[in-house]
Amino acid sequence: MTETTASARLIDSVIQVARHNQQDVDALLASVGIEPQDLNQAEVRFPARAFSVLLDELARRTGNPRIALRIGETTQPRMLGSIGFLMSTAESLAQAYRCVIDY
Repeated sequence: MTETTASARLIDSVIQVARHNQQDVDALLASVGIEPQDLNQAEVRFPARAFSVLLDELARRTGNPRIALRIGETTQPRMLGSIGFLMSTAESLAQAYRCVIDY
């Protein structure tokens, strides 16, 4: 069985929020087994389960159990690739999902 992976671009928002909260980003990433230098390579992917562990660790380190809401605020469509951009141009949520289905 293959492991589900996610684009490393999703971590960009986590890094922004961690820095804003004066966190050691390298130590945060290392705590979930992500090497900071790997994020500089094109098309890098990481185990999807690591993302939720990363959010939990950031919440623990900041003492803010709702820190993930801040990450949602900093996410940009470009971080989601061409599908994210396509969805962001839709006039409604229904149209956005139709774009994904058509894509």
